[in-house]
Order: sequence, then structure tokens, then C-alpha cells
Amino acid sequence: MSNDDESVTRPDRDPTGFFLRAEKLPDDRRRIIDVLFPDSKDAHHWWFRFSVMMGLSVMISVMGLSLNSVAVVIGAMLIAPLMTPVLGISAALVMGWFGRLRNSVVLVVLGSIGSVVIS
Repeated sequence: MSNDDESVTRPDRDPTGFFLRAEKLPDDRRRIIDVLFPDSKDAHHWWFRFSVMMGLSVMISVMGLSLNSVAVVIGAMLIAPLMTPVLGISAALVMGWFGRLRNSVVLVVLGSIGSVVIS
């Protein structure tokens, strides 16, 4: 085996860093899953942040609609936290986690109903 072949298979001699990044992948996956599906100890803080951001987003979008301002409505869409449970739905579908899928769907429905009620 030549020296060039050895540099591809050994992570410490990888010039691109691909193998070193691949070793950190499980930690990154765990961090993403913790954000999408908070466990019981973080659920209270997560619900509070979600509710406050959803309320603020709805108020900003209502003001934008009242003022007939497209830029303000787009700004409200940028801060809307409803994208996290939507990503949770897709992650739960891919991983086959039907309990988490149900929780994410319920959260999207409750968030949508709550935003209509607030508006």
C-alpha cells in the first residue's frame, strides 16, 4: 500500500478533515434531537419560549396586516417558532418515532389554533 492510500484511510492524515467531522456526527445529531424534542426537564422552559415567541410573532403579523406592510409580515414569519415542531414532524417520520410524531402534530395544531385566537 502506498503512502497516499494510507492517508485516505487514516483520520489523523486526512487533509480534508472529512473523517474527523464524521466522528462528531452523533453529538450533532443528539444536539439537534434535543432541540426538536425537549425532554421533561427542559419542557417548561421550551413551552414558555415557544408561547412568548408565538404571541410576539402573531402580534407583529397583525400589526403588519393592519398597516398593509409586506415587510412587517415577512418579519413576523421570520421569528415564528412554529418551524421547530414542523421539523420535528419530519424528523419523527424519518426515524419512525410515532409518539414524538403525535406530539409534534399536536403542537403544530395547538400553535395554529392559539395564533388564530390571539389574532
